Amino acid sequence: METFSVVILSAGPGFRLNPFTLHRPKALCKVANITLLERLFSQLQAGSFNRCVLALPATASGMQNLAAAVAPPGLDLTIIFPRDANFGKVSLVRQAIGSDPSPVLVIYGDSLLSANLRELVETHQRNRAKGALATILYHRPADLRIAEKDGQTYHGVLSVDPNGRMTRFVEKPKVVTITAGFDLANAAVFVIERELLDRPDLQHATDFSFEIFQPAIARGWPIFGCDIGQGFRFDVGGIARWHQLNLQVIRKEIDVVVPGKEIAPNLWAGEGIMVSSARLEPPALLGDKVCVGAGTVLGPDVVVGNGCRIKHSP
Repeated sequence: METFSVVILSAGPGFRLNPFTLHRPKALCKVANITLLERLFSQLQAGSFNRCVLALPATASGMQNLAAAVAPPGLDLTIIFPRDANFGKVSLVRQAIGSDPSPVLVIYGDSLLSANLRELVETHQRNRAKGALATILYHRPADLRIAEKDGQTYHGVLSVDPNGRMTRFVEKPKVVTITAGFDLANAAVFVIERELLDRPDLQHATDFSFEIFQPAIARGWPIFGCDIGQGFRFDVGGIARWHQLNLQVIRKEIDVVVPGKEIAPNLWAGEGIMVSSARLEPPALLGDKVCVGAGTVLGPDVVVGNGCRIKHSP
């Protein structure tokens, strides 16, 4: 199989997740005590991808070693930072791949993702025989029809024909416009051809959804979709979404790896914990070397990070 470049985008400021993102990119924030980045690396490892470029914000230059530390053995990781303050996701991908002419697998790093990335790449390979310029992973989020600002959905919405070719794509349309057949959501993971990135009329594009995919599909260019199948994608978004994702994981509403040992139903404990005579009420997750003082009631719906000490206060 042809070699594909892989780029993880995590260079945004992450304002909606402050204060957690004041000194770190969103991809290094944790869901159930594992960073989003480490979970994405696991997806790459499962797909046998051995090279990856990670784009981090310039303000996170001090976190470079932390990002590299969670990379699995055998992954050739390159970390880049935006060249200027006016960067966009499209320009970051161009910066990441340089002169490499091969297709590129792009993954937004602000998501809790479960997807067969190798299947996406293989689907795109088959679509290339039909002239595909890109193949976008899509899913069916439960909150697709929940209105946010100005009555819009949180998602990019699309439709595909029986051959998998996209017939419509609208970024964050009004919820009332989402109808049967036009009810699939962009999972923020896609394979894109260098030919599309190099088109002269797209050289000033900064955003993939608004300025590349939406106009390309409107013009009838061959953009295809790939069903996420049994996988899922949850955009961490802001504090409320991040909090909800942590709860869904420890409640086993989302099937992802939870670190530690499940010592009771929905109650996980890391190595070297000290709980004395504390009472633990599930669902809860305690990281490594957590100390909980006597008389403390911990839980339900609690995630405690590694090394935390909690003392009972009468």
